[in-house]
Amino acid sequence: MCKGDMSDLLIELKGLAPLHVTYSRILNGKPTTLTVERLHPENYESPLFGGFSGDGSLTEHGGRSLEWAKSQNIGMPLNEPLDQPGSYIFEIEKVGDGCGNVVDYKAYHDEQDSWSFKSTDLAHAITVHKRPLAKFMGCNTQSPMDLPKGRTAALPISVDGEPPYTIRYAFTPTNKLGDGTEHAVDSIETDDNLKSAVSMIQIENPGLYSIRSVSNVHCSGDVLEPSTCLVITPPNPSLTMEHDQILDKCSGSSIGLTIDLTLVGSPPFSLSYRRTKDGGTPTVETLHIDQSRYQTRFTPADAGHYIYEFFSLDDKNYLRQQLEPSSYRVEQTVKPLAGAEFVESSAKKACIDQTVDFEVKMQGTPPLTLNYDLIYGGKRSRFTVPNITQSIYTITTPPLMNGGEYAVTLTSVQDESGCKSYLEKEAKILVRFQRPKAQFAQLDGKYRLDILEGKSVDIPMRFTGEAPWVVIIKNIDSGEPLKELVMKDANTGLTVSKPGTYQIQSVRDSACPGTVTESQKKFTVGLIKRPEIRLPVSSSLALKDDKYVRNDICEGDEDAVELAFTGKPPFVVDWERSFKGSTETRYVSEKTDALTAGLGFASVRLESSRPGQYRYRFFRMSDSLYDDPKDRNIQKPLVLEQNVHARPDTAFANPNKVYKYCLDSAAGEESIIPIQLSGIPPFALTLNVKHYSTGKSDTIHLPNIDSNYHDFKIPPHALTLGDHAVSVVKIKDSRGCVRKTVEGSHVMVAVADMPTISPSDQRIDYCVGERIAFTLSGVPPFAVEYNWNAVVMKAANQPPQFVRVAERPGNFTILGLQDSASDCKVNLKIDKIIHEVPSVRISEGSAVVKGIPEGDQAEILFTFFGTPPFTFT
Repeated sequence: MCKGDMSDLLIELKGLAPLHVTYSRILNGKPTTLTVERLHPENYESPLFGGFSGDGSLTEHGGRSLEWAKSQNIGMPLNEPLDQPGSYIFEIEKVGDGCGNVVDYKAYHDEQDSWSFKSTDLAHAITVHKRPLAKFMGCNTQSPMDLPKGRTAALPISVDGEPPYTIRYAFTPTNKLGDGTEHAVDSIETDDNLKSAVSMIQIENPGLYSIRSVSNVHCSGDVLEPSTCLVITPPNPSLTMEHDQILDKCSGSSIGLTIDLTLVGSPPFSLSYRRTKDGGTPTVETLHIDQSRYQTRFTPADAGHYIYEFFSLDDKNYLRQQLEPSSYRVEQTVKPLAGAEFVESSAKKACIDQTVDFEVKMQGTPPLTLNYDLIYGGKRSRFTVPNITQSIYTITTPPLMNGGEYAVTLTSVQDESGCKSYLEKEAKILVRFQRPKAQFAQLDGKYRLDILEGKSVDIPMRFTGEAPWVVIIKNIDSGEPLKELVMKDANTGLTVSKPGTYQIQSVRDSACPGTVTESQKKFTVGLIKRPEIRLPVSSSLALKDDKYVRNDICEGDEDAVELAFTGKPPFVVDWERSFKGSTETRYVSEKTDALTAGLGFASVRLESSRPGQYRYRFFRMSDSLYDDPKDRNIQKPLVLEQNVHARPDTAFANPNKVYKYCLDSAAGEESIIPIQLSGIPPFALTLNVKHYSTGKSDTIHLPNIDSNYHDFKIPPHALTLGDHAVSVVKIKDSRGCVRKTVEGSHVMVAVADMPTISPSDQRIDYCVGERIAFTLSGVPPFAVEYNWNAVVMKAANQPPQFVRVAERPGNFTILGLQDSASDCKVNLKIDKIIHEVPSVRISEGSAVVKGIPEGDQAEILFTFFGTPPFTFT
């Protein structure tokens, strides 16, 4: 719908009359609630109009009809004016009947905490559109629009509203216009569609145009005034010209022309003409004229014969309208008056002690004499220049010694005939009171500034004089060529990015050379060094081949290096740790971290959790000044390397074996405890022998073990009867690496009492056939080793009694004894000698009968066998 329309809605009500309804009108989001009371059909009567009695009941009189109690259908027109464009929403909120019953069409929405309608039939939305408006802009019957011949133009129609538009307009040609500039009866009406407000209706014919109506897709619009535009065809421009000579009063000769022009057309005009001097090359010039009457003067500065031909005329509507040159041609012979003027009369600026030149354009018949004055401080200096023959003469002032304003005044000029012209031409000279200066300004009381590497800074400079200044500056420390800079501000800065001492060489401002203040012509720019990281070299840290090498440590040792920083804290250092195992050929990155230090030093813990070679690379660093994340890389990263040696280790070759020892007896080969050692020999080994019977322990130190395998024999002093546990508590290799074991592996050693043997008979000498008996003590069975006549024999599985029969003479020696309690053998030397049984033989065993006289003796030969001395009967 459109603005100004009526809403034209109908609310249908049903119920016991009289009814009342409440509805809301929401205009562009702003609600208004309205209530209409006592709605009932026409000629409707009801006791409800009188209300209820005190007990809340109605009293019916006899015979009255009950038609009033029926439900009524009532239509309530809702016809409100839509006088504002936008969105209208009409919503029914509640309705009530004559008995006070009310139906509320709003329901409270628990979730959204807002009101919502139960039915969409209770709301109606209307969009109201603004009506389009149309009128002419800048054109009416009193101010017509020009339409030159043969051209098209756009009607200046202004449209407001929602496009696209349909415009109906009427047109009456000029030849059919009636009196009072009214449309003819047969005027032409045309509909034209415009897509936007800037679209135009193009026309070709002059006449009267009137807007009849305007509309868009939604609404018909209103036509505002002015609604009529008169379009006329302007006439072609034309020209009428008159001229007259200008004569010199002194010489009576012509010095120029006065031309009067009358123009017809639409101003502004442009009139072009050709000027030819003495038959030379014509010069084309144009006069720009804003009115219909115009007068101009042609007074050439140089003598000669001049021809002026006007050949082209333009006005606002028509361009390049050709004129007949012969009809608009003027000739003259000119002898100009003596005259002079400054070529450039604007004020000039000059410096103290400087001369100033002025070019003066001379006219008249040479030779000419020029008189001029130089005025300063109320004093006038006169100058005369005779015999000037050139058309441009240059006046040069004397050096201007004082600052302030000077004036050069042209007073008169005289030509060849003696005719003098008095002049009033003047030019100003503004002489500066002081020379421009350039100097550096202090920063914090000094001419020095430190900058960050790669950054630029502005050195403060001060200038006096007039901008711009051209200053030449040199960095005298770098050997760079001079730099010429243009400064536009008296308090500016010199942007530099390189360190050195900058010196102002010279300066000049917009007009004058200047001076440099000697004491303030230099400014030094220092360089703030980038933060650096270093490792102090010490006995434990050496620098080799551009990298630091830390003394070797052992696996698990605690070690740290202290980094020293130079710069402005706090410092942030990014570093990386890489690792290379003993079997690997290259480093593998393990960790990347950042270290923050608030002072000039910080410690970095060195890793030693596993053996191998560690490399620490410190590659990025910043401090409080150099804190750009893109500019933190260290050009030459600091590299630290350290070898971590594996700690030596031990292992028993037979960890599950129980070794058996005899008390006070040398251990046999089977009682040697083999130990495997890993690391670089020589080793120092510390073992612990724990006595289970007493709870005490013995510590045994083995200082020099030259191989990775060692046969350990427990010293006898460390052994007692019973079971023992032997364990390694510490090992140290040639690198100084130590491994201590608290609960390491161990082997068991059982120590038993030494078996004993004692002869049953304490004799040493035995006879053949006797029994040699020994009593054995220990844990049977026993093994007895003995020597019988230089033959070593061994009797195993012997009971506690060891008996041998002396079957032949010789030596019997007990060499050793071993029982089953241990592997130890008791070395003995119990000697027994076996003798042959003694015997005697008489007369070599022969029977001899020999007679002897009484008293005489006879010899009987006894041969004894056995061990002397013998006793026989």
